[in-house]
Amino acid sequence: MKRAALLVIAIASSSAQAQKICIDPGHGGTDPGGTGCGLEEAQLVLDTSARLRTLLQDAGFEVVMTRTTDVFVELGGRTDYANAQGVDRFVSIHANAFSDASANGTETFCHTSASTPSVDLRDRIQTEMVQAWGLTDRGGKTADFFVLRETVMPATLSELGFVTNCGVDALVLDDPNARQAAAEAHLLAIAAHLDVTITDPPELGELLGVVFADQGTGTGDMSVRIPRATVLVVQTAETALAAADTASWTFTLAPGDYTVRATAAGYQRAERTCTVVAGGQAWCSIGLVAEGEGEGEGEGEGEGEG
Repeated sequence: MKRAALLVIAIASSSAQAQKICIDPGHGGTDPGGTGCGLEEAQLVLDTSARLRTLLQDAGFEVVMTRTTDVFVELGGRTDYANAQGVDRFVSIHANAFSDASANGTETFCHTSASTPSVDLRDRIQTEMVQAWGLTDRGGKTADFFVLRETVMPATLSELGFVTNCGVDALVLDDPNARQAAAEAHLLAIAAHLDVTITDPPELGELLGVVFADQGTGTGDMSVRIPRATVLVVQTAETALAAADTASWTFTLAPGDYTVRATAAGYQRAERTCTVVAGGQAWCSIGLVAEGEGEGEGEGEGEGEG
């Protein structure tokens, strides 16, 4: 695989929000699709499709899928569903299989009578997939596949690789990181095709600390920990339970200022604001005052865990 997973996040834009994409994970249920090297096509493409759905939704696209679980859906059911949903693009995802175990590579199809948008999307997907996985480039092709013929919108069908090629393709197909990269390749292709801007996410940082009993001596109180306290990041509503053995907690967040609130039975609620720096660690330990020992919110911080 030539390119590591990008963990791409897209900027939600009005152009993305105006587009509706149907993802069609091939086969499923009683139809496992191609099998080989201990793999089943239906499971692999469902996982890849689910990953693509998440990326597209994060980008602001509306997404529907012809199946979201391991069930069998007739070809006509797939195309009827997509047509009824009024989607703008139909992207079917498959993996190849062949009796000759040496067959290998990535190929992407559109219909034999495809319009220019289908051809453009097909070629963009093929280019991104070859760059992402580095498998043999079998090219952009045309075929009279049912799901390409019976859909009324521009449509493509991706053959990611061969489940029957145990030496190369199957190893990539079986790798969750590679399937994430395949989803990202499809995201990039769809976004470029529809002229939607994609950006990498900001580098994240860590906000961490402990919850301790505030007895009025500042950080000297940090040795008296309060395990199982609830810690909340107010801006994101993310919560963590302070560890039972250390009362420690950690959040991974985008750079910025965050208010962190801690609560525990028998203690007054406390909160403080701390700054997350890209690629860094920000300590934001919180001290809680026992109920009945004064009013107000206690707080404390430390330079390390101790």
